[in-house]
Amino acid sequence: PGCATGVDRYEAGQAKTMDMDTLGLLLGSAARSVSNKGIKKLSVKWAGGEALMPLSLKLIREGQTIIQSLREQYSNVEISQVILTNGSHLNEEMVAELKQWNAHVAVSLWGIGEVNDKSRGVRREKDKYPNIVLGIERLHNAEIEYNINHVVTPGNARHFADFIRAVWDT
Repeated sequence: PGCATGVDRYEAGQAKTMDMDTLGLLLGSAARSVSNKGIKKLSVKWAGGEALMPLSLKLIREGQTIIQSLREQYSNVEISQVILTNGSHLNEEMVAELKQWNAHVAVSLWGIGEVNDKSRGVRREKDKYPNIVLGIERLHNAEIEYNINHVVTPGNARHFADFIRAVWDT
C-alpha cells in the first residue's frame, strides 16, 4: 500500500526503472539548467515504490557516478540527494553507503507499532516497525540527516495524535 511498485510487482518481474542513459540525460539537463540560470542548489529525490529495493537501488548506486561527475562539471551548483524509504532496508551496510553519498533520508511511517505494520500490510519480519525504528537509530548514530514523514490515510488517521506524541516524547 502506498508504493507505486510494491514487493509483489517486483517479485513478479513487473517493476521497471529508467536506464542509465536516461538518468544521465535527465540529471545532466537539470544541472546545466540550474547552472545557466544562476541557481546554486539542485536536489535529486530518489523515490517511487521503495527506493532501496534492489532494482531501484542499482540505479541509485550507478547514479552516484553521474552525480559526482556533475558536481565536478558544475562546481557552482551544490547537488544534494534525498532518498524516500519506508525504512525496512536501513541495515548497517545500507546506512554506511548512504553516509558515503551524503544523502538525506526521508523515512515514511504509517503510524506507531502495529498501526504502521497493519496500515502498510507488512508480511515480512524485516519490514516490521521495530526494524524500521532500528534503521532510524542507525541513521541517527551515523549522523545522517533524516526526517520522518507520516502517511495519513482514512484507516490510520485516528492514530495520528499517538504518532505525534511518540515522536515528540522521543
